[in-house]
Amino acid sequence: MTGVTGKPELMKRMNTTLLYRTLIRLGSATRAEVANETNLSATTIRNLFEELEAGGEIVAGALDRSSGGRRAQRYALNPARNLTLALYCAGERIDYRITGLTGDVVADSFTSVEDGDTVGAVLRLIAGCRSRWDVRAVGLGVPGIVENGRAYIGSELDTLVPNDLGARVRSAFPVPLVLENDLNATALGYMNRYHREHPSCSPAGFNMAYIHFDRESAGAGVIANGQVVHGAKQFAGELGFLPMGHKLTLNDLLPSVSSREDCLDIVSRVVSIVNCVTNPELVVVGGSLFDAAWLQYALDRLNAQPGLSSPLRPLLVYRGDNREDYLDGLTYLTQQDLVPRLPLAAFD
Repeated sequence: MTGVTGKPELMKRMNTTLLYRTLIRLGSATRAEVANETNLSATTIRNLFEELEAGGEIVAGALDRSSGGRRAQRYALNPARNLTLALYCAGERIDYRITGLTGDVVADSFTSVEDGDTVGAVLRLIAGCRSRWDVRAVGLGVPGIVENGRAYIGSELDTLVPNDLGARVRSAFPVPLVLENDLNATALGYMNRYHREHPSCSPAGFNMAYIHFDRESAGAGVIANGQVVHGAKQFAGELGFLPMGHKLTLNDLLPSVSSREDCLDIVSRVVSIVNCVTNPELVVVGGSLFDAAWLQYALDRLNAQPGLSSPLRPLLVYRGDNREDYLDGLTYLTQQDLVPRLPLAAFD
């Protein structure tokens, strides 16, 4: 709190965000428990609770068990408020998930894109979800480079073109929008899932790469010490532009891959390059070009790489379907963006 004394509006905003994050983490809590977690004064907590309860942001739950005195009231975030919508487009399909701040999934499904009208399908989906649920923020995953809230796509560096999907969503709906590269969001989602399954592994020290190969392109989401690596121009992870010799890029080679040996040669070379640059402890490989049955063969190829001895080699893991990781990562980013803004004013 150093440096903000005397700025009551900023202090209140910081305290409110702290209260939201505490209730998200604890699920439910008494005022005394919130005071213990946050070190906020009893008066501050009482005032914030009264204001947020009056606004429908939090709800009173069951009374706490008695310890000999008056039973304390427990409070929780209103599960019907401040929902987030995470979605991404893959061909003629849009996958989406609506989630509450405490992790409860309200809806998880997909819809089809008709007549190639991806923008129209996305706008209709968002409008439909907002008419049914209290969706307060949207997370949109896109391929390509995301810089200053705008996405750029293309198979050649000098022919990247802007994708106006994010701009169309922003102009249509008065809600916060998080736009993120597909594999960055996927890597983040995988890290969060890994942490849930291995609580002793701290995200702050987590280093990994999530590499995706298909016929059209290759890319990676890179996590260094628990943070997504974007790069100075948001270009980190665009492996498809790697020069592979004879004036060809990795994207140029992928359509001509015709055998397991071709694929394994490319995968082992790319993993070796990523390992030399970022030194992850874990590399997740997936995509339509790579088969789960080839994992051991890929490991053998990595073992044969010069200078890539066992202590330096990352753990290699196959991940066939990235949907869960992708939506999980988008949801996390969207909630992280939304919480400091709460409570939001009512919207149309």
